[in-house]
Amino acid sequence: MNRFLSSPRAKTIAYALLGTALLSAADAYATVSQSPLSLTIGVPPNMLLTLDDSGSMRWAFAPDDMRGDSETRRAKSSAYNPLYYNPTISYSAPIVFDTSGNEQQLSTSFTAALVNGYNSRRGNINMSNNYKVTWTYVLESGQATSYGYSGTSNRLAENPAADFTASAAINSNNESSTVNKGDITFTIKRTGDSTCEATATISGTIVTAYCSRTSTNPRNTYTASLTQRGVPAYYYTYDSTLANNCTTTNDNCYRLNFVSAEQQQNFANWYSFYRNRALATISAAALAFYDLSPAVRLSWQGLGRCKRFDGSDTANCGNNAFKAYSPEHKGQLYAWLQSINFDQSTYLPAAMKRAGEFFITSTPWQKEPNGSGNTTQNTYACRASYHIMMTDGLWNE
Repeated sequence: MNRFLSSPRAKTIAYALLGTALLSAADAYATVSQSPLSLTIGVPPNMLLTLDDSGSMRWAFAPDDMRGDSETRRAKSSAYNPLYYNPTISYSAPIVFDTSGNEQQLSTSFTAALVNGYNSRRGNINMSNNYKVTWTYVLESGQATSYGYSGTSNRLAENPAADFTASAAINSNNESSTVNKGDITFTIKRTGDSTCEATATISGTIVTAYCSRTSTNPRNTYTASLTQRGVPAYYYTYDSTLANNCTTTNDNCYRLNFVSAEQQQNFANWYSFYRNRALATISAAALAFYDLSPAVRLSWQGLGRCKRFDGSDTANCGNNAFKAYSPEHKGQLYAWLQSINFDQSTYLPAAMKRAGEFFITSTPWQKEPNGSGNTTQNTYACRASYHIMMTDGLWNE
């Protein structure tokens, strides 16, 4: 062997073979798993879900200090209010599961958009001619009828007056005037000294406007308004070329857009499943937990109600007993998501504390949580454990 290796050609072959072996070994060690090892091998992980069920989750705007902007253009633009419809995003109608684990694809439509995409009993609206902007929405009710801000009650946001009103001077009864405001054409007719009637045509759709006499000096002026009327669905986009020194807080820098035929289904999906904090969070959870591994052991809680992880509070939690994410357990989670009443205070620290205290009990470390056959021998000292908290932010405890 020594004589063989003394040959230059033999040394070259030997080094080449050694190099090939080293590269193969390095390649084997360099092949890194693309999934966390705790989720792919070894002991199944634990997971707790906390979902914020506080009253502020009813709001259709963010952040909180936007509450007084309901009448503005910018409040109806995703550039300023990230909860409003964004034409660059594809909004998916979520898939849910019944309590037996059977999959159900939810749906909605532009001409019969569900006010609550998870509960058809809350009614629907035709957004081709009767769209009204949500400002606060209580999921247990139908569409709001009052306007402005409320911390907890159903409220709508007015259509911006700069685009949705028009005025005309009319001196004779039965005389009418036509006023163009962007893509809206108003027709105002005087029917008496202090009375009038008006309509507005938007993308070929005629809607009735509120009409009143607003001035008598120097001439009789009548104003048509759609600020508190149902109109074809719309949104605003920020355009810095519309005014000098534009910022997202300047209403003069926003352009009105009515929903096109190609956007109708996407807008309907946004409206029914994402338009306020509560709907957006439920939909996000429905999407995120769809593909969760059935090996994961899961339980869930709210803030002010549903505060136990043992399945004993079925009235508020469904069956949230801590156990493997089987199809039936998935069905229980999705049933709970669709039944949450968002009316609590924001007890985030208390919820975080409950999750931590649960993880120091014996249940999360046992082989069969809440089952039989748990012994010292099958209780694991090391198991990946996670707590996911879905919230709109600030807390008051």
